[in-house]
Amino acid sequence: MPAYEFPNDLVEIQRDYEQADARFEKLIAALPSTIDIMTGKPKTTDKQEDEVQKAREVRLQAQEKRDQHPWLQDIDDQYAARMQLWKAARSSE
Repeated sequence: MPAYEFPNDLVEIQRDYEQADARFEKLIAALPSTIDIMTGKPKTTDKQEDEVQKAREVRLQAQEKRDQHPWLQDIDDQYAARMQLWKAARSSE
């Protein structure tokens, strides 16, 4: 597997995606379970639903920005490049 040298902006974009993903996961984890909702226990609030929707949109925008980066368009092994990008973003924090 070749070692890639990533542009700084791509590493930063990956970090942005990771932060957006973590925020989204945190909000989802705070929601009542489907079983609780079905049995009439705590329901989600409009505020929670709005926060989740906004976090989902931010995460999607970050993902699209990363996936459409020109540097990634010329890479043959996308999987290997993405795995190394993920590691590079985490190791340089």
